[in-house]
Amino acid sequence: SMDGMESVRGVVADLEGLITPLLVPVSFLLVFRLGRAAVRFWDARSSTGKIVEMCRVIISTAAVGCATIEDGSELLNDFARYLCAFPIAVKNFLRPSARKGWGKDAKDMKRRFELGQLLTDSEAEAVLNTSDVNLGTIVILNKLRQLAWKAATAKDTQGGSDASLDLGPRYMLYRQLNEQIDEMTGAWGAAERISATPLPLVYVAHLRTFL
Repeated sequence: SMDGMESVRGVVADLEGLITPLLVPVSFLLVFRLGRAAVRFWDARSSTGKIVEMCRVIISTAAVGCATIEDGSELLNDFARYLCAFPIAVKNFLRPSARKGWGKDAKDMKRRFELGQLLTDSEAEAVLNTSDVNLGTIVILNKLRQLAWKAATAKDTQGGSDASLDLGPRYMLYRQLNEQIDEMTGAWGAAERISATPLPLVYVAHLRTFL
């Protein structure tokens, strides 16, 4: 009936008056949260892209530096293996240490499978089975710096008998490789900050309260 429709319309009008004042603050909170989520997503992509970029830069620099030294091919191969293992170690670092449905044995098997033939069993053991699983990334960085030192101090096979005395270019190579490793470490740190920094509690609490 018409009387019933009028009563329903009155109730709806009362509810509209209650809800309308909340639309603006809730809209702002939703926009902020979505905006922050988008920023975090693109920052995460940027840090991941930086890690990939620096892996390519480092292996390119190492390839030039190892071209004229003793055992250069073997040294370059070690560079390549550990550089390829670094993004995998970063992923393991950023993931929660405990995952639902994953026991320690299953987690260890999956991580060893991801490394594949990049590292030998003993090398993978050193990376994966540290006192803290997050130290695996540090192990790889230490290995890369050791390789950089070997490349810088190895004897040049194409410079004549006095090549070992001209250490200037080799030390320049060592400095360049270390700076590139430092930059890659910074990209890892950026990814860690994103992973470890939640959205501000005040915005999340307000939005939950309103909703």
